[in-house]
Amino acid sequence: MSEIVAAIDIETTGLAPRHHDIIEIAIQPLDEGFEPSCEIPAFVARIKVRRPQNASAKAMEVNGLDLNEGDEYQEVLARLLSWIEVYRIEKIDALGQNVDFDRAFIEANIPELGRMLVHRNLRDSQRLACAYNDLVRLRTGKPAFENLGLSDLRKALGIGGAT
Repeated sequence: MSEIVAAIDIETTGLAPRHHDIIEIAIQPLDEGFEPSCEIPAFVARIKVRRPQNASAKAMEVNGLDLNEGDEYQEVLARLLSWIEVYRIEKIDALGQNVDFDRAFIEANIPELGRMLVHRNLRDSQRLACAYNDLVRLRTGKPAFENLGLSDLRKALGIGGAT
């Protein structure tokens, strides 16, 4: 293994990568059919906030997480680096919703992982929905999607499951 495709999602204490913390991260490796990989398990971690004084009340309301929960950053980093080593991961082609936001936070807060993200291959459902909206708007005068949040897109596309 050297390069994988993975869905990545994070939760943060705010919107500024150098000021706020990542408090939850999930990396789900995918197989050639874009299904969860049977060969590589997901990496999921809840990270204890390092700078609670910087946490945005709005962000904490949105993500619904507790600032006092989670494992220490160094412990999570050690588990992440071990997961990367065990599965011989060198590069990650990332998929996500607003993946540039996630990438910026990962690069600022977990640079060891940030260096592994293949920038030219970032796949973003929000960016794709925007482009599709542009095409539809040119033909019909109205966008296909009124809202571009992940739960809104899933509902509009009839995709079930957790959001």
